Amino acid sequence: MNFLTSSFLLSLLILLSTHNISCENDYSEAFQTYFKPQSPSFYFEGKLGEPCNISRIESCNILGAYCTQGICSCLPFYVPEISRNECLLKADRLGDSCVADVQCSAAFSSNAKCGDNNTCICIEGSVPNDDKTECLIGEKLPGEECVNGTECVGYPDKSECFNDTCKCRNGFLPALNHQGSEARGCLPIVNRFGDKCFEKQQCQQGTLGQWSNCTVAPLYGSHLSDICTCADNAIVAFGAIDPHLESDFCFKKAERIGDSCNFDEQCTVNLGIFAECSAENNKCVCLNNSFPFNNDTTCLPTKVSIGDTCQLTSQCVGKPNVTSVCTTDEICLCVEGFIPNANFSECLPMVDKLGASCVESWQCNTGQDSECAEYSWKKGTGKKVCKCKDGYFQEPRENVCRPKVMKIGSFCRTHTQCIASLKRSLCVKGECQCVGGAEAVSIPLSYVNAFSIVEYEYECGVPNQSDAGSMASAGQSPRGRGFMSVVL
Repeated sequence: MNFLTSSFLLSLLILLSTHNISCENDYSEAFQTYFKPQSPSFYFEGKLGEPCNISRIESCNILGAYCTQGICSCLPFYVPEISRNECLLKADRLGDSCVADVQCSAAFSSNAKCGDNNTCICIEGSVPNDDKTECLIGEKLPGEECVNGTECVGYPDKSECFNDTCKCRNGFLPALNHQGSEARGCLPIVNRFGDKCFEKQQCQQGTLGQWSNCTVAPLYGSHLSDICTCADNAIVAFGAIDPHLESDFCFKKAERIGDSCNFDEQCTVNLGIFAECSAENNKCVCLNNSFPFNNDTTCLPTKVSIGDTCQLTSQCVGKPNVTSVCTTDEICLCVEGFIPNANFSECLPMVDKLGASCVESWQCNTGQDSECAEYSWKKGTGKKVCKCKDGYFQEPRENVCRPKVMKIGSFCRTHTQCIASLKRSLCVKGECQCVGGAEAVSIPLSYVNAFSIVEYEYECGVPNQSDAGSMASAGQSPRGRGFMSVVL
């Protein structure tokens, strides 16, 4: 089973990095860029708290909102104002701008409100802490004696006085360290990947599970807190994207073949791309045509093409240790004297002699003018050899192809260049010339009509003029007739 665990986070990280995020307001602007309302022709007009299209997280069509678990909800750092059907930016500190009480109370508890000057202030009877991030009433921590709730830190939203003792309300837990005014008393349980936290117990006690952690947010400004993420040995699956999950959850990465899993990425992240999560028993297994290796800590492919990475020579195609080998650089290569075929699925022996058997042309180590093909007199037999290409011939007693000379008077280096195409000729002073009493004769190759010859060929011989003339008057080519050639 495959879960889409990364598209939302990837989009978020790209937006944050491209906007040079350094503060919470910049963070919200990046969200607005991605989740701005779309044209009504594409999406219905959504309402906060009502169903939406879970397949598109931006389908609510409300600025600052997205579709999570099938319900239109506000993005992190936004709060819902139901009466307006709007998501408003949550205040960062007392004194920040606001238009509704919820922007302040969501950030600093119900002890804060939006004042007459449209800034967040503490309600009467409470005072701001030193860094203006909370309105304090009580000072007693969870577990300490109390007479009424106003004595407890975080009252009334986070704590209460129960049985003469300050305790955390549902959805909150006692802080372990009580470091800083904002992290004192009761801390909220966190259920979403990327939400703010102070201690890892906030993440682990929520739906993210035991493999979550509270770590530094790499793109956030220094004054913002850490966020809930997965531990180094775990991977996240998003409830907003995956219909199989009710909320975000951190799954442990598999370390060996046979470890438990819920989706493929748990296996592939450590065991490699040739591992998967079996739907039959929810265990990590190797794919077909692969096998476990290194004490079941990775899966290797059974066959590796020439040029691809390998761990063992036995993986390499061809005949391992005979025609192919896995090098110290962990790459499958052909051994000396062999060369890969066209699709790199086999190592073929290099052929050094013309006339020797071959399969593909690049086996032929006989020069660029040679090729692997059937001889003209053996076509249809399927037997291929390294031979000279058309227009070339093999120099007698030499393993080399030279170009044929096609016309009398053309440049040549050896007699055989002339003889190969022009009988009764030799190479004289760098040109093919007729010898033995023969003369260069022009032979018409084609006609437009009986009186217009369009192409000639020159050979050495004695023409029979009468026969050639009769064929010309008939509109036929006399090549091969009316010509008397002498073979050396």
